[in-house]
Amino acid sequence: MDLQPKWLEEFVETACGALHAVNDLAPIGCHYACIEGVWEVSLFFSPTEIVGGEKSGVRNSCLFVLDVMRLLHVFDVVESASWQPFQIDDSDDLKCHFAVAGTYQDSQIWLRVLAEMPSEIEPGRFLDASQGVIHEVWE
Repeated sequence: MDLQPKWLEEFVETACGALHAVNDLAPIGCHYACIEGVWEVSLFFSPTEIVGGEKSGVRNSCLFVLDVMRLLHVFDVVESASWQPFQIDDSDDLKCHFAVAGTYQDSQIWLRVLAEMPSEIEPGRFLDASQGVIHEVWE
C-alpha cells in the first residue's frame, strides 16, 4: 500500500460518519491506493463470520444505510457520483457500490462505498458459536 498521508485518515473518518449500521455496528474496512495521482479509497463493513456449530463459515453481512448527502459534503469539490447496483462481470470485485469522484484538500479522490466486503479479504470479526462471544479482529 502507498504511504498514508495525514489528510487521508481525516477524510476516511469523516466519510465513515455517513455510514450508519442498522443493527450491530461491525468494523469498517478501508482499502486505498494512489494510482496516477488519484487516491482510490474503498470502504466496506466486515461481515461477522460464524465459527463452530452447524453454521460455521457462514458470513452475516452488516446491514447499513449510507447518508449520501453527508458523504458528498465530505469532499471540497464533487465531480461525479454514481451507483452500480450489480456486479458487471466476474472480474468486478467491487460489485454493488456507490462511488464519488472529487477533491479533498487539493487531492483527487475516487471513493467507493461497497455493499459487501471483497471476498479475498478476511472478516474483521468472528462469532464463536459455542460461547456466543464476538471476537473483533480489525481495530
